[in-house]
Amino acid sequence: MELEELKNVWTALDERLNRQEALKDFVIKEMIYSKSNQSVRKLFNFDLFSLIVVLLAIPFLIFLLQSQIYIPLKSFFLYTVLVICAYGLIGGAFNLNCLMRMNFTKSVAHNALYINKYERLVHKEKIIAVPIIFICSFFGIWSYAIMHASAWLWAFLICNLVSAIVFTYFSFKRIYDKNIQSLQQSLEELKELEEES
Repeated sequence: MELEELKNVWTALDERLNRQEALKDFVIKEMIYSKSNQSVRKLFNFDLFSLIVVLLAIPFLIFLLQSQIYIPLKSFFLYTVLVICAYGLIGGAFNLNCLMRMNFTKSVAHNALYINKYERLVHKEKIIAVPIIFICSFFGIWSYAIMHASAWLWAFLICNLVSAIVFTYFSFKRIYDKNIQSLQQSLEELKELEEES
């Protein structure tokens, strides 16, 4: 009789322990899902904002191309910026597509595929960002030098260039890199949990 009671108590304790372990795994997964969804949301919002800015810039650039304002090499520079904007639209659409396909209720492999694609796209954007900033900076400085711009205009140009460089660095380091690393870490944690189960 005592042996039977001991077996029943042992079985009940084992079931309770299994339920607690399953609950612990569930809570951990929910925390990882929440953190991951927050990272995806930040990346999505930033990419959507960037896409809207590019869409708004295109009509403005076309207006500048058709205006009678004289700026040295205006057409060359504006067409270059239009090509950059077109690339930005295509890249932004691919970025948003990768982020929309991420779903943490699906397998880790599925999400890893899309975060890796997204990371490669962002890496390409980093490579292209350097010459874009260089071209814009060179054109602005060269145009101001030819037009013999006043000191106030030079100060305005320098502030804009510094702001663009800081914003670009900030967006790649603090938004893209930080959130991509967070997502990759979350996927590693989910993979470990799946392997333990």
